Amino acid sequence: MTWLGNPVIDDRLVLCIPADNTEAWVLAAHDIQTACQPLECVQKPDMIISNQGYKKPRRLLRRKDGKPKKTKRDYQQLIPVVLDNWEEVKRLCPQAAKFENDFKGD
Repeated sequence: MTWLGNPVIDDRLVLCIPADNTEAWVLAAHDIQTACQPLECVQKPDMIISNQGYKKPRRLLRRKDGKPKKTKRDYQQLIPVVLDNWEEVKRLCPQAAKFENDFKGD
């Protein structure tokens, strides 16, 4: 919780991490101008954000042995952009909006 910036206040709090869509949401948050819809249908968005030329001068994820290397440090840098652009992420990724609605109980 510390890297999200909020301390855990209630023992009844359950964190839900949408693992299947996380990289699509990262892609949407970092590429609002050129993103197509729905990004959650893109095959292997982690491969896109780890491409050598993506988001120059540095790709969003590094690779090791040809696969994206997903480190805590990388996500500590990527997730704040997702949070800052959450409304756009929801617009580009229907499952993000559904996740929020389900989480809030709407």
